[in-house]
Amino acid sequence: YKSEAVAYHQGDMRKWFRSGGNSDIFLLGDRQLIIKEASTSFSVWSALDRMDYLHGICLKFLPSHIQVPDHYGILDSRHLRRQYMLAQKVNDGLTVSDLINGNYPDSLSKDSVASATTEFNGLYRVVKNSIDQAPGRDRMPTNLLPDWNPGNIVVDFTTPTKEKPYTFWIIDQ
Repeated sequence: YKSEAVAYHQGDMRKWFRSGGNSDIFLLGDRQLIIKEASTSFSVWSALDRMDYLHGICLKFLPSHIQVPDHYGILDSRHLRRQYMLAQKVNDGLTVSDLINGNYPDSLSKDSVASATTEFNGLYRVVKNSIDQAPGRDRMPTNLLPDWNPGNIVVDFTTPTKEKPYTFWIIDQ
């Protein structure tokens, strides 16, 4: 029903984008912002904590084409039994899973797609090694990458870096 309701929305009001796991993601018009809505049985507080640590590790220890979106905060409504996380929208949601399954625009070069999917295979090890070597690791949450999968890595071909024709965005950890 959420995907059908999108057809009735206009302007900058919240518009359902996709569901996954324990939450729904909503867009706000052309704003570079997403709202992640989850039931309070799934704590987005711990997710925000993990993403804060991952954001810092990406900035300090990883190449510039591996990033975490900015996470701005959480609203918690115990009365509604919902939590809302506000975060940076990085693009229209093209994931590594989309690339692997061939669900991408024809305008993308096959070489760029092949490069991104190949690099993804070793990306977990690269990120995990950076986490393990980060100063203060003993004060960080135990597992910073609890939901690593191709659907939780967004590939943004609209923001190339010096190193690569794309940026990987680690989301939903």
